[in-house]
Amino acid sequence: MFKHPEGGPPLSLIQVDDLRGKTHQGRWPYSAVGRTVRELVPGLDEHWFEIYGRVALTGEATRFQEHVTRLHRWYDVYAWRYGNPQNREVAVLFNDVTSRKLAEEALRRSERRLRMALDAAYTLAFEWDIPCNEVRRHHSRVAVAPETPEERPSSLEEFCAAVHPEDRERFLANLHAALAHPEQGYRAEFRLCEPDGRIVWVADRGYLECDGQGQPRRLIGLSQDITERKAAEEALRASELRYRTLVEATGAVTWSCPPSGRHVAPQPEWIRFTGQSAEQMLGTGWSEAVHPEDIAGAAQLWKDAVARGVAFVNEHRIRRHDGEWRWMRVHAVPIHDVRGEVVEWFGMNLDITERKRAEAALEEADRRKDAFLATLAHELRNPLAPMRTGLDLLQVLCGDAVACEEPLRIMDRQLRHLVHLVNDLLDVSRISRGMIALRTERLDLAEIIDAALQMSESGLRRGERRLAVDVPPEPLPVEGDRVRLVQVVSNLLNNAAKFTETGGRITLRVLRRGDRAEIRVQDDGRGIPRERLAEIFEMFSQSEPGQDAGLGIGLSIARSLVALHGGTVWAESDGPGRGAVFTVSLPLCNSLPAQPEPQEATDTDAIAKRRVLVVDDNRDIVESLRVLFTLLKAEVRVAYDGAEALRVCADWQPTHILMDLRMPVMDGYEAARRLRANHPDRAFRLVAITGWGQDEDRQRTREAGFDQYLVKPVGVAELKSILVS
Repeated sequence: MFKHPEGGPPLSLIQVDDLRGKTHQGRWPYSAVGRTVRELVPGLDEHWFEIYGRVALTGEATRFQEHVTRLHRWYDVYAWRYGNPQNREVAVLFNDVTSRKLAEEALRRSERRLRMALDAAYTLAFEWDIPCNEVRRHHSRVAVAPETPEERPSSLEEFCAAVHPEDRERFLANLHAALAHPEQGYRAEFRLCEPDGRIVWVADRGYLECDGQGQPRRLIGLSQDITERKAAEEALRASELRYRTLVEATGAVTWSCPPSGRHVAPQPEWIRFTGQSAEQMLGTGWSEAVHPEDIAGAAQLWKDAVARGVAFVNEHRIRRHDGEWRWMRVHAVPIHDVRGEVVEWFGMNLDITERKRAEAALEEADRRKDAFLATLAHELRNPLAPMRTGLDLLQVLCGDAVACEEPLRIMDRQLRHLVHLVNDLLDVSRISRGMIALRTERLDLAEIIDAALQMSESGLRRGERRLAVDVPPEPLPVEGDRVRLVQVVSNLLNNAAKFTETGGRITLRVLRRGDRAEIRVQDDGRGIPRERLAEIFEMFSQSEPGQDAGLGIGLSIARSLVALHGGTVWAESDGPGRGAVFTVSLPLCNSLPAQPEPQEATDTDAIAKRRVLVVDDNRDIVESLRVLFTLLKAEVRVAYDGAEALRVCADWQPTHILMDLRMPVMDGYEAARRLRANHPDRAFRLVAITGWGQDEDRQRTREAGFDQYLVKPVGVAELKSILVS
């Protein structure tokens, strides 16, 4: 109890009730006369004086709750005027409500957290008062039709009207099932129709409260917005359907296994495809369905992939349930968790049997094509051989006869062109199979240029074209195949001559660019459209049709040969009528090998000492070579198969044997082996001259004992070099 002095705030403490039935009377523990409460209780909040002063002066009682910061307590305070109004005394009742306040605050925090959780999960609470038929949905983030204030109840019928028509029957069935068996609770997923036309998926979960007789009285629970989840599920189903359709369309077999790589669960698709039982395929039992010739390699690859955790890709045969072996492309990938650890393997076996059959058919067709080209070349070279020899004979016999000079030159040019076409056809076959083998040595580019100029002389001489050659005096060493590099440069020169008009100019220039050498062949001829510069190096491409166009494979062969030497080739032109420049770039090597001592020039006396045996089943070839060697003063004998050659050599010792390979009775391979075996003490040079030019033929001749391999037709200069060797 406080006493209010005249015109001032309460001053004296008269009585305190501590709510435990005890009343305390007394004064302040020290004199308070003439002193204010502010002096007695420093730091007392101002509003205390205002409240108690107002009660003392007006007589109006007041009640409020206040937190006393200094005491960390909550009080329910009731103040009223006490006794005679003139005394201006105030009685105050303090009720400590700290526990209740803390409980209320905890409840509010819990409600806030719950509401935040419900909002974050797009969840609302619902309640259905069954006897009153009132449905309430609280704190909804999902609109409910019909649109009503959130707390206003609606009937079950009104709520059902908002349920999607296709889901309404299922919703009511779930609700009635819950009413019939309250102990099982209530669960339902359905769509709600919003007033703006949007469709919302919700998932209800709740439980029923029953009365004393076990009758449901109230349904309470939570309703979650699962629209996004349903959309994701639908997208997943669509994706799975597309994937399944794709797998079924491709005939693929899918499977999975744990990180160990050993199957611990049956794989239905594998079982259907192979006919294995679930028990048979578990562990590594699947390997029993793999072809015996393939299992070792496949198992090792799978073991390595599992150990390293990398993708597994292999092609092998698997036995189908009907016993047929099917080629499968097996591709398996590891599935990793967030830590990068393999948690599962997923694989797919794609049936590629038809592709394998197509590849086999293609390989067989390619083999037949190669065999055809080889046979064609052989059949063409055989008649070319006596023509070449006969032409050389005519040139020797005619001597300086002016009347024969031009016809012989024409025949020589056309024969060389035909030989060139045959060789190009075989080169295409070799390049397409990757069968070109380079016989590399260190060469000076000047030697290549000289040889190419000699090979292209007849084509360059026609039409009185002017040729300028610029080769630096210092050596430009390259590592390459002499024959193939000469072929490349000769091809470029022949092309330039072919497309340069009479009287035109062709320039051949060689220069060094850093660690590479460039060979540039430039002409002022017909030129090339810029859009066709890239395609002219493609197979069977021709810049323009015509009688000089050829097969359209020369530049393609040149590009492949240059690439095998680590080089590049390209074309430049400003367009039709502006000429063209073809450039070959080759890597240089360090130095050239020491030059051999010059050999003495060949002469007729050296050849006259030779005894030559010519062996071929083509009588025209045999006769033309017999005549040629006779003119060269050599002693000549002939045979028409390998067996006859053995009989000739039995009582005659040739220094040189020129023999065909494919002959009746006994072929050249067998004859060569027997000659080496029958006459190990004899010194003779055994040369294969054949229309077959495959690399495997060259290898077989070396194994049979031949010293040299020549492809028909062979010119007189090359034949002379053989006899003096």
